[in-house]
Amino acid sequence: MIKLSNISKIYRKDSSPVIALDNVSISIEKGEMVAIMGKSGCGKSTLINIMGGLSEMSKGEYYFEGEKVDFSHKNKLSKLRYENIGFIVQNFALINSKTAYDNIALPLSNMKNDKKREIVERYADKVGIRKKLSHFPYELSGGECQRIAIARALINKPKLLLADEPTGSLDSVNEKVVMDILKKISDNGTTVVIVTHDNSVSASCGRIIRMKDGRII
Repeated sequence: MIKLSNISKIYRKDSSPVIALDNVSISIEKGEMVAIMGKSGCGKSTLINIMGGLSEMSKGEYYFEGEKVDFSHKNKLSKLRYENIGFIVQNFALINSKTAYDNIALPLSNMKNDKKREIVERYADKVGIRKKLSHFPYELSGGECQRIAIARALINKPKLLLADEPTGSLDSVNEKVVMDILKKISDNGTTVVIVTHDNSVSASCGRIIRMKDGRII
């Protein structure tokens, strides 16, 4: 599904080079549910930002379904993200001035309203949030907001779902709800990669990749 070969990421801080990733190689197969773990600053988020086409590596090669990702071709990169990759983040990244329905529908902006409503309601059903579609994020719990974010990430049927600390703001009950949803998504063939500090989250994954100082350990 995805393969990263000899990836390094170097940036400058106060005129000094900082190595965020140091010669990292990973392969993740279709339908796998993988946890990436390590202390803050170990390179976890940098790694999934490269997987998501949001950050370019300093050296190395990234293959998505056998095709080399060209970070210099911005239009192709945007198309890859839009058609193949979904993102979930810890703080939900919802727009408070829009209803749950409108937040989920954001990736469908060019679609006719009748077709759009059918799709939004279907994905809201998948995550158990359909009864809350008329509510605004500030009226909902953290668990409900995260389910809205998951529905939005799934609505374009991504092949790869990247989740950066998706349960970090949730209590244990909502954590289980979200992890059950992600497990079902993986079982249905979507590749799921989760960055987490939480051992209970990683225990739900089929494989754990541990990182330290920009390396796989």
